[in-house]
Amino acid sequence: MKVVVGIDSFKGSASSAELNQAVASSIKEVAGVTAVWPVSVSDGGEGAVASLQQRLDGQMKTVTTIDLLGRRIQAPYFTFVFENENYAAIESASVVGLDKVVPSPETIRQASSYGLGIALRKLDQ
Repeated sequence: MKVVVGIDSFKGSASSAELNQAVASSIKEVAGVTAVWPVSVSDGGEGAVASLQQRLDGQMKTVTTIDLLGRRIQAPYFTFVFENENYAAIESASVVGLDKVVPSPETIRQASSYGLGIALRKLDQ
């Protein structure tokens, strides 16, 4: 039997890679299956860059921008070549994710995705 394990992250508690490895190890141990492949997956949000990075040759870099409250940050992104075209992938959560603040009515009123636009503009230059 061959098994592919592909679980999306559990936001705030475990990454796709961590969950997949735990399940793959358990399948090997309990079921005795040796052909188990953990594959990081994502719905396009948190974990998307890690999923791409696992399957594509590329390079992690950072871009200077602002977070959802206007504070200066270094946001990670991944560059790679696909079919002779250059690409960059950035997770919006790395710039404007709610994990960057303690949610409250005040922070929600102040929050903006402007920093993501700044990052995208810089990556397009």
